[in-house]
Amino acid sequence: MSRMRIEAKPALEAYIGESGDICLKQDGSGDDSRVISIPPEYVGKVIKWLQLLQEEVPSSSDDLPVVDY
Repeated sequence: MSRMRIEAKPALEAYIGESGDICLKQDGSGDDSRVISIPPEYVGKVIKWLQLLQEEVPSSSDDLPVVDY
């Protein structure tokens, strides 16, 4: 099972959950973390949405380290 992580503040991790959904986990302070589960059939649509939103952001940084587990 692949896991990817962006070491940012807060860190962001992507992985396949036990149910087969694609999960995005964002670490918070202390034990506070958030997990979003996306059913596989919606991943393509969510990616398109994120790409459209990215185009609206004035500038972004692609130099954040990504760790593949």
